[in-house]
Amino acid sequence: MKYAVLEALRRRDEPASLSALAEEVSLREKEVRDALEALRREGYVIEAQPDAGLRLAGWQDRLIPYEIRRGLGTRVIGSDVRVLERTPSTNDAAWNEALAGAPEGTAIFAEEQTAGRGRMGRRWHSPRGVNLLLSVILRPKLEVNQSNLLTVASSVGVAQALRENLHLQARIRWPNDITIKGRKVAGILVEGRTLATGAVFVLGIGLNVNMGAGEIPPDLREIATSLSIELGRTVSRVEVARWLLQSLDRWHRDLSFGDYGRIARCWRRLSSTMGERVTLIESGREFRGRVLDLSLEEGLIVRLDEGVTRIFHPSTVTMRQPQEEMTKPE
Repeated sequence: MKYAVLEALRRRDEPASLSALAEEVSLREKEVRDALEALRREGYVIEAQPDAGLRLAGWQDRLIPYEIRRGLGTRVIGSDVRVLERTPSTNDAAWNEALAGAPEGTAIFAEEQTAGRGRMGRRWHSPRGVNLLLSVILRPKLEVNQSNLLTVASSVGVAQALRENLHLQARIRWPNDITIKGRKVAGILVEGRTLATGAVFVLGIGLNVNMGAGEIPPDLREIATSLSIELGRTVSRVEVARWLLQSLDRWHRDLSFGDYGRIARCWRRLSSTMGERVTLIESGREFRGRVLDLSLEEGLIVRLDEGVTRIFHPSTVTMRQPQEEMTKPE
């Protein structure tokens, strides 16, 4: 009911009277008033002009499920969209919903998370209400030990969404970072579990959207950025959320069809790691060499300085960040 009133307001170029709205949506005036109040609580800005009537003036800078879903047109991802005001972790919230039987593609966003996590137990820092923090429930025909396929497909999806819609030269830094001009703008974390019904995965994404330079922790300012910093303007989080879900849906469709070759080609093309010198840490040991290739299932193929070629799996190794490499003595 409330969304019928919302769309009636959206269609109008001029303010509408309460009675005109009620007639258009076939409701009583009291029902329209109740719908308007519900919409305002949800974050919509509806102006009441005594002499002219009611008009939709937009919405507050909040993530509104209806607006994210509006015109989404995805096959699986975003089949259900939920927004939490505050949660310890969107991945944990998604697992609770997945175990309760939530459908594949359910996307859970949060305005704030208090214990967001990244790869290898790292913490993801995000001020309230400026970035995108989301997790998606996925049930592809994969085994839990194939989670890297989901990480790769999702990385490609996020990078392509930024390239196609904001014309930012997003790159993928192995294994799960999205960067712009070498600075991290997004991180991806895929978790999988084997249940009686098969493998279930939760895809977690943290994307810096409208975080200002002063909101980035001092120790991260040289290596992190946001969309607004790169563009020099604020960005609609609702639009970015919609673009992300649409792009992820396309690439996960390729994954479900087994088109690993296309995913791998795009991954290599967008990679900032191919051909680069890297420093890797595995079980406390440091390895240095040059990246020869990327393997969807096996990991990073590196020609070490000692002259041997080794494969490093993302589940067991971390890559030294660029600023750490610059400050580390030889």
